[in-house]
Amino acid sequence: PAGSVVYIEPQTGLKILGATMDATDKTKYTVGTNGLLGINGNVEKLTIQSDDATEISLSKPSSQLKRLRILSKSSNASAAKTTIDLSGATELEGLLVAGYTMDLLDLTKQTKLRYLALGGFNWKAKDFVEMTKFLGSPAQMDTRIEEVKLPANNVIEYIAGRTPFQSGKFDIDNLPKLKKFFWQSPAFANLAFAKSENLEMLFANAPSGGVMLNVDLGNKPKLQDITLYNATLSKLAVSNATAANLLKD
Repeated sequence: PAGSVVYIEPQTGLKILGATMDATDKTKYTVGTNGLLGINGNVEKLTIQSDDATEISLSKPSSQLKRLRILSKSSNASAAKTTIDLSGATELEGLLVAGYTMDLLDLTKQTKLRYLALGGFNWKAKDFVEMTKFLGSPAQMDTRIEEVKLPANNVIEYIAGRTPFQSGKFDIDNLPKLKKFFWQSPAFANLAFAKSENLEMLFANAPSGGVMLNVDLGNKPKLQDITLYNATLSKLAVSNATAANLLKD
């Protein structure tokens, strides 16, 4: 919207249209009277922060963009609802979306995505090294994404999140390359990861709404660690896992 503030990084390699740069903070822009801000350029990593954005669109091809972080500046956006179009960002390997309320996040074009973070919590403190190195580790952020659509043949290896999906709105049973899954306050009960035979680590903390976790993992030969905090379980089952010290609570 006109007059809203957007923070954009990096400072070089981009041309910002329709907004005025702050005199002292070179990452801070104020949107002009038409209410639209444009970003031209082709960079490897892009961060967009705004509390007021109602629509964020990356619909034009961006061949160099590998890492994208879209998050509110405060712990939750003031915009009632935000839509994000990533149809042009087909080369993404890492995506962080946090602080927004959304009906749908369509990732069906992101067939190269390996790192996915939905919502923020301090996963660095939980030793999620891979995610922290690639996308950082934001503070706890209020994020509500109703549904995420993944590519049918996705290659996602690392997932972190804090957003109250209900069962079926985020298909964690179709993650054939998944290695590590860290989630704060899950609202989905079933943690089976049906296709994730490469799963190495599962972390879940403080399920929301009194959800009882059904951790029915099945065949997980590479599983090394299950960490469940402040959680009530309806079932815990795993087969063909040989790692010692598997369960922490």
